[in-house]
Amino acid sequence: MAQQFGFMGVQDSHDPVNAIEFVVRQIISRGVCTGMIVKILSVDTAAKTLDAQPMVDQVTPDGKSIPHGPIHEIPYGYEQGGNCQIKLDPVVGDIGVIVFAHRDITRVKRTWKNATPQTLRAHNIADAMYVRTLVSAATPQHVITFDQQNGIAISSPLVVKIEADAQITGNLAVGGNVTAGGDVKAGSISLENHTHSGVQAGSGNTGKPQ
Repeated sequence: MAQQFGFMGVQDSHDPVNAIEFVVRQIISRGVCTGMIVKILSVDTAAKTLDAQPMVDQVTPDGKSIPHGPIHEIPYGYEQGGNCQIKLDPVVGDIGVIVFAHRDITRVKRTWKNATPQTLRAHNIADAMYVRTLVSAATPQHVITFDQQNGIAISSPLVVKIEADAQITGNLAVGGNVTAGGDVKAGSISLENHTHSGVQAGSGNTGKPQ
């Protein structure tokens, strides 16, 4: 008879050492959560938490699948260092990775300050933290690509907004129109206020701007 999943096999019951090893393995595998692949069910962008469904089901001794229940209020964060941040919220349907804290993080999640654990649980599924998205159901449209051979590329079907002064060292090539809300200067020559010399009535052309 084939060994059923989760049951002690013949080799496990062969001697007391194997039996003890089997019990230890069972305790560790059932009581210690490390990481899971999950599918996002809902996202609260204000609280920066999400609900997720583990994708690897539980298995009964006879091989039947039993889904996990949803895990609620999993905190997530942005890529940030000091006052520099890349803001990217996960969305419903994304598939990502969660990990589980060594101790109960309930009190820390409330204030993000040092606190004692609320319970004695350890490596528990209730203390999950969202690490990153692995796969998204949506086709990528807004993309920043870093390529060692081709450099950096930004693509989007929508307007890319830069709310800051910008300085470019190098040439600038524009494939479309350029619209400016203020003056444009080439060297010391103003587009709005420059004058032309040598102007006469008739069909002649003006001189270069001065």
